[in-house]
Amino acid sequence: MVGYILMVVFIGFLIVPIVYIVRIIFSIIAAVNANKGEWYTYPVSISFVS
Repeated sequence: MVGYILMVVFIGFLIVPIVYIVRIIFSIIAAVNANKGEWYTYPVSISFVS
C-alpha cells in the first residue's frame, strides 16, 4: 500500500516491484520448509496467537 501511495513521488515505482520479488522469494523459502515438515514464519511478521 505504501508503495502505491509513493508512486506520486516516483519512489513507489521502485518499491512495488522489489516487494513483489521479495514476496515470491519468501514464498518459495516457506514452501521448501513446509516440504521438509518444518514450521516457517515470515520475517517481520507479527504473531497474534501463540
